[in-house]
Amino acid sequence: LIEALAYKLPVIATRIGAIPDFVIPGENGYLIMPGDIQGIAEALIDILSDPAKCVRFGEAGYDLVQTRYTWESVGARMRQEILSALME
Repeated sequence: LIEALAYKLPVIATRIGAIPDFVIPGENGYLIMPGDIQGIAEALIDILSDPAKCVRFGEAGYDLVQTRYTWESVGARMRQEILSALME
C-alpha cells in the first residue's frame, strides 16, 4: 500500500494491522472492514466514477509517503528515538 501511495494511486484497504496508520479514509483512500463486500464495491465505484477524486487521493497519499515514509524521514525519526533513549 505504501508503494501504491508513492505512485500517487488511491487505495482501498481493510482495517487490519497497521493499515489504518497510513490509509486516511476520504483523504487518500478508503478503509473497509474485512469481509465487507458491499463496502469494497461501493468504494471501487466511487473511486472509478470520479477521476478528480482519484487524483486528489493520489496526491494526498504521495504527500503522506514523502512526509512519513521516505528513508530520510524514517531515519530521522529513528535517530531521534535512539538519542532520546540514550539521554534517559
